[in-house]
Amino acid sequence: MFELAILDITFFLLLCLAVAIGVVLLLRWLRNDTEKTTKRGLRVVVAWAVLAATPAAAAPSDDIRAYCAYVHRSYQIRLVCERQEQAGKARLYRQQDMPYGIPRDIWDYCGSIHDSWQIMEVCTRQELRAKRLLSR
Repeated sequence: MFELAILDITFFLLLCLAVAIGVVLLLRWLRNDTEKTTKRGLRVVVAWAVLAATPAAAAPSDDIRAYCAYVHRSYQIRLVCERQEQAGKARLYRQQDMPYGIPRDIWDYCGSIHDSWQIMEVCTRQELRAKRLLSR
């Protein structure tokens, strides 16, 4: 939940920045400033707006060794992290391949807010359980 709030704040700030730059450039264009700088500035505004509109995904990394090295400084803990992440990833893919596996919407939701395979596994289990309890 905390990661989602940070993404929302980041999206809002980038959008505000794009709007502010757009307003400044529009005022310059209305004052008939040089056409070249206005076009270049409008490209920057469009680029910022596109960046703000694309959600930043926190999907689990396929490079588990790099993820564990980034998260943990100790070599011993990195080894444990690698084993646990590999096991979590394997369980998730095994569960997804079952006939009644993880629905795509739950997979996408949990993958977009968590950067760890273990935490994504917990998220999918919780979401599946909640879905079953709500359907009763």
